[in-house]
Amino acid sequence: MNAFCYDGIWSREHGLYITGQGQYDAPERDIEEVTVPGRDGNLFIDNGRFNSLDVTYSAFLRGHLPEKTRLIRAWLFGGKGYRQLYDTYDRQYFRRAAFKGPMNIESTLNRYGQCDVVFRCHPFRFLWDGQETTEFVKSGEIFNPEGLESRPYIKIYGSGSGTLYIGGQTVGCKAIDEYVELDSETQNAFKGGLNKNSTVSMEGFPLLQPGDNAVSWTGGIAKIEIIPRWCCI
Repeated sequence: MNAFCYDGIWSREHGLYITGQGQYDAPERDIEEVTVPGRDGNLFIDNGRFNSLDVTYSAFLRGHLPEKTRLIRAWLFGGKGYRQLYDTYDRQYFRRAAFKGPMNIESTLNRYGQCDVVFRCHPFRFLWDGQETTEFVKSGEIFNPEGLESRPYIKIYGSGSGTLYIGGQTVGCKAIDEYVELDSETQNAFKGGLNKNSTVSMEGFPLLQPGDNAVSWTGGIAKIEIIPRWCCI
């Protein structure tokens, strides 16, 4: 029977199974619709982002409902912020999800229960393969298999100053002390817990476009590690 996994725990461990089809809904693009006096039609302003979306699992459980529902609520309400969510319908991808409730279980004879489990999700689905680290000790290419740009984590090793060229973008680095880390999701440069934003210069944090992305460098850079975070909607 089908199940979902949230925060590393499968629903089947609590006797909770999901029914129906997998969840493949796409998010809504963040677009403002503006009416302009004297102009036919509306003007659309694209804010360059996607909104979060709700993912709903229709679920059932049976036997020992009082104990099971108590444990299920403790599990789902126990975490704060985004957690990994995936299911048996689509094993290649995961979502970042948060459970905020409510959770209403309809019971029959206190032995069978049905409910909808609703997660508030980040708009993207992430490919598991995109969470693996790719190392470059010389120039090369990294291939984005999805149709959407990704926001990678990049670790630059070396000393002194150097320039990273990645996917047509340029990142200037100075005063590299062993390594510097770039996170294009949070738009931060750091080394462990140290802020390193003042040591890098670029027009924007690197994005990996669909298809091939060239990777090279000059100066005091020795090697590069990339977690590409391939994603789709």
